[in-house]
Amino acid sequence: MARRARQDSQTPDAPDLSGASSRAGYFDLSRGAWHSLLFVLPLVVLFELGSMVYLTESTVSAFRLIGRFYSALGAYSIHLPAIALLTVLLIQHVLAHASWRVRWMVPPAMVIECAIWTAPLLVLALLFGPEAAAQLSEPVEAPAQVVPLAQWPWQARLSIAIGAGLYEELLFRMLLIALVHMVMTDLLRVRSGIGAMVALVVSAVAFAFYHDVLTDAGGLDGPRLAFFALSGLYFGGVYLFRGFGIVVGLHVFYDVLALVVIGRV
Repeated sequence: MARRARQDSQTPDAPDLSGASSRAGYFDLSRGAWHSLLFVLPLVVLFELGSMVYLTESTVSAFRLIGRFYSALGAYSIHLPAIALLTVLLIQHVLAHASWRVRWMVPPAMVIECAIWTAPLLVLALLFGPEAAAQLSEPVEAPAQVVPLAQWPWQARLSIAIGAGLYEELLFRMLLIALVHMVMTDLLRVRSGIGAMVALVVSAVAFAFYHDVLTDAGGLDGPRLAFFALSGLYFGGVYLFRGFGIVVGLHVFYDVLALVVIGRV
């Protein structure tokens, strides 16, 4: 009996793919694709509604950029970036063989964590001057924008803030970092950690030049370029450390403060 007990204690447990993540803590659950999907889903719905009602002539540039890939599919292609975002997260969850169980306390805790991550970014914006606060959300395509963005209806500014958080993070963090990391590790055969650092820097530089970093004379605005690049590094670091849902929430939190709260005057 003692021998059998020792043998049983040495037998490895069979993998439990259906419930492995049910024993995971908040850190792992909030970083995973399933709770990230549940976290961003209300934001996707709000942006879809807001863009149809309040942003008929303008929208977030990243959303437009992603949407151009689907322009041949007709009028409904405007909704495909949202479908693509949710589909990617769903595929990531399926490939992870993680549990489908919903921990309902995770999304509210993610909201609190996102608010905490916003504080350093606000400090960074203040270091670059009060006008830097609203610059992260400025890339907006408007055919005949004669009214300053700060004077737009708050619903339109809220929609822009949500859309920037969703689709700039999809474009510059989820897609670009993954692409650069794949090139570095699979094609150039560098170590994964080095590939991640290179991908982080490349995404930050791309994020900076995606914004307006030119002076009125046509030269580079050094402080503005530095602000956007450092912001991109911060977003990328949070993404690699805490996952897609948290960095989207951080970006949305900041943009809401910049465009809706600070930008109301």
